[in-house]
Amino acid sequence: MTAEPQAAAVRFTWNYPQQLPTDTFQIKVGATPEAARAASPVTVSTKLFSAPAATGQSVCVVVTVVRGGQLSPSSLATCGTAS
Repeated sequence: MTAEPQAAAVRFTWNYPQQLPTDTFQIKVGATPEAARAASPVTVSTKLFSAPAATGQSVCVVVTVVRGGQLSPSSLATCGTAS
């Protein structure tokens, strides 16, 4: 997963070459890796997520693949800082 600083946000992208059309991704967001792992998930269908953040604010994301109602092991947290 990569974190790209943006104005008032951090854009996260990841590779998942085995993606099926019905797969979704649960995204957990927090200020630290621990906070991200404990956060409530948001579901997206693309391999891209932009997390709003103030300039200089750190944002961490954890991604879990959902296929057929089953959750994959979560990714390691990736963090970035908004520009």
